[in-house]
Amino acid sequence: ALEGETIHMNVLAASGLVMEAIIEYKKEHEEILFQLQQNTESELYDIGVTTKLFYLGQDEENRFACGEEIYLAVPENQRYQGKESVRLAEAADEGFISLLGSREFRYICDRFCQHAGFIPRIIFESDNPSAVKNMIAANMGIGFWPEFTWGSIENERVRLLKIEEPVCQRDIIIHYNRNKPDSRNVEEFYEFLTGFFENRKRRS
Repeated sequence: ALEGETIHMNVLAASGLVMEAIIEYKKEHEEILFQLQQNTESELYDIGVTTKLFYLGQDEENRFACGEEIYLAVPENQRYQGKESVRLAEAADEGFISLLGSREFRYICDRFCQHAGFIPRIIFESDNPSAVKNMIAANMGIGFWPEFTWGSIENERVRLLKIEEPVCQRDIIIHYNRNKPDSRNVEEFYEFLTGFFENRKRRS
């Protein structure tokens, strides 16, 4: 490894899981440094992580895509008691907790609601996925919850329901730019990161 090499990352999705992977990786590779940005305009990075509604990209060698189902996180109350799944239209009058409009995940979730015939009534929004997770988990409102990138809801008062209709899925895309004469470290971390995502998906 090149001493103190910095891997530049543009992380537009699944930032919590990416951070977990970096922490894990640095246990064995202390000399590798990471610089993270969240810039939809930038092309200057080694590895990018993004999300799309339906990604139909070709299988390129430096691009990895994995699908993720999106659930609806709802309070364990009378309305949803005993339910395992729900049609999204049934939640049209609920208050939604959501990411700010600039996020790709927010755009995807708005599209799901559009398909179900309503515009979500947003009662809390933040540009921080952790804040959104915590508000939903604290039963402050309902929200969309990705299958594995956000981890599990550790609150017995909140249930994750499968959305029967419309189909609610997204794709996470990880790719790296071959923009260095020696990109062994970038390639090695890319392999580690994609494996980390695959393992988490398998365990979910």
